[in-house]
Amino acid sequence: MRNWLKRLQIKGFVAGVLITVLLSGVMVAAASTGGVMREIFYGVNIIVNGRPLQADGIDRPFILDGRTFLPVRAISEALNVPVDWDGSTMTVHLGTGTAGRPLFETTPTSASSGITAVSGTMSGRSFNTIFRASATNMATSSTGWGEFNLNGQFSTISGVLGRLNDAAATSNIVFIGDNREIARFAVDGTTVAHEISVDVRGVLVLRVEILQNMVGFGASRAQIGFADPMLH
Repeated sequence: MRNWLKRLQIKGFVAGVLITVLLSGVMVAAASTGGVMREIFYGVNIIVNGRPLQADGIDRPFILDGRTFLPVRAISEALNVPVDWDGSTMTVHLGTGTAGRPLFETTPTSASSGITAVSGTMSGRSFNTIFRASATNMATSSTGWGEFNLNGQFSTISGVLGRLNDAAATSNIVFIGDNREIARFAVDGTTVAHEISVDVRGVLVLRVEILQNMVGFGASRAQIGFADPMLH
């Protein structure tokens, strides 16, 4: 019985990320000759901001041993709060937090092309990671992009935007969420490094494009950088 319950909890955690919330209710237990028979009660209703939450199948809340198990992913989505499961540390992350997650620790897609991430300086400031286009041929425009699986788990992406190598031509960084442009920023010869933030709530796949105008630049060097990008 114990092994069966353990499998039930693991299966529910993987499918819906279940978390235990202690309530004051008392669970019914029936004694038998072989020990104590543990019962599961599936009659729990969830109300989120006055509205019933439908949780079916493996996501159904239940009571076991006086504890109520709730589907935290379904509840967090109803509250529009990001949730993430880190299997390496066996940790559930709820909310945006303060530190966030580096963009490059998020699973990339195979569609990324012409993008690199290096440490270095931008506008006289040092950064651990600068997201920029790979080296390109001078006198032509170029595009590099990176795609990342966000799975709707984050609310914003932030970082520092600036110009590299004293670039003078106007280039752009574009944020595309699920094939829809959600933000665009221009960088030219007057741009100084500054913080930017983009709303990515509900985005499953984020594509970050760097569009460089190399015409008249006279060198095959990156012109625009997005430093220390973080997901929150």
